[in-house]
Amino acid sequence: MGSTKDGYGYVPQANKRIGKKTQQRTNAFAHVISFELFVGQVPDGMVVRHTCHNPICVRPKHLVHGTQKDNVQDSVRAGRRSKGGWKRVSPEEAAAMAGRRAQGDSLSELVAVFGRCEATIRKALHSVPGLNVDIKPEARS
Repeated sequence: MGSTKDGYGYVPQANKRIGKKTQQRTNAFAHVISFELFVGQVPDGMVVRHTCHNPICVRPKHLVHGTQKDNVQDSVRAGRRSKGGWKRVSPEEAAAMAGRRAQGDSLSELVAVFGRCEATIRKALHSVPGLNVDIKPEARS
């Protein structure tokens, strides 16, 4: 299992031999596998969305199906993207996040203060040179 640059978990799929031909398989997203195992098939034309806005999450209770348009609207509401595209964290905002984290704010507190998802905050904290604080995801209840 691995993760994409955007933080989505995936499971590599093995190539499948059909007769003399090898059919190439692509990676399967971990949240889609979880949804199909615990909730059911994803209807044609639908995608699996994260209600928690955490791309690596595979908890069935945090996953729902919807259209790609629904998914984009979710990311706009969560602050991961603006209506014109992805909403980037400025260097000043990343430094402010780093300062609060160094003072002991939890990632959950940073989410509330900055209105960004936890994955975006972790990425922003990675971008701050010389930052020496814990930025691992927190345990969820």
